[in-house]
Amino acid sequence: MGSWDDEEMPLCPVCGAETNDFFVSDYGAEILGCPECVRKIDAWERRSEDELGAKIDHQYELWKEKQLGF
Repeated sequence: MGSWDDEEMPLCPVCGAETNDFFVSDYGAEILGCPECVRKIDAWERRSEDELGAKIDHQYELWKEKQLGF
């Protein structure tokens, strides 16, 4: 193996950003994203039918389509 300078930075499989960290599900090895594309939100806000919840649902559907190749 080469030196650290020769190593390529890992890329997030979700957004493509260079990262040192991935977020994974506790229920499997699925990578959910990195600090660049995953954020924490309040669960109560998420449950509401406000604009933020609709936007997040839409982004999830786009992500799911990308993962499934549609």
